[in-house]
Amino acid sequence: MKKILLLAGVASVVAMSANAFDFTPYAGVDYNYSLTHHDDSMNGWMPGHANSGSVVLGTALGQYTGVEAFYQLSNKEHKRDNRSQIQAYGADVMGYLPMGCYGEWELIGAAGAGWYDAKYNKDNDAGWGYRLGAGLQYNFANDWAVRAMYRHVWVDKSVLDCMNEFSLGVRYYF
Repeated sequence: MKKILLLAGVASVVAMSANAFDFTPYAGVDYNYSLTHHDDSMNGWMPGHANSGSVVLGTALGQYTGVEAFYQLSNKEHKRDNRSQIQAYGADVMGYLPMGCYGEWELIGAAGAGWYDAKYNKDNDAGWGYRLGAGLQYNFANDWAVRAMYRHVWVDKSVLDCMNEFSLGVRYYF
């Protein structure tokens, strides 16, 4: 049910761009490095980091705001013959502050929520995560941009408490 709601939200983001308003849809990919903080009972068994990739669909709502939906999946991390993996999806509200004479640099602020599923061996630990982030984007062509961001994620789970995520990605604007 949650995946259907997420897909409906993404479809509405893309559909909004058909109106006569100033909507600019975009798609992107990110590499994420996450420093994970987990329950003390998992010390020595779960790694303290995760490498992941994200697929992003969004739309800029004018010059200063936007929304984007994401899907994130980490590789399987191994520690002491144990395997762990993090999967997440959700949405963020974005704020942009153009800088420079031509606005090719932008400061970015983000706030959002997502559903985080931490898999540990054969167990799952899923719950909501709340995200706050800041970053910098460089629009190097009319349709292309690169982005670097930091996000802190508070996770409502029994094993995974929070994450500090560093991401680097590219965006294509339609």
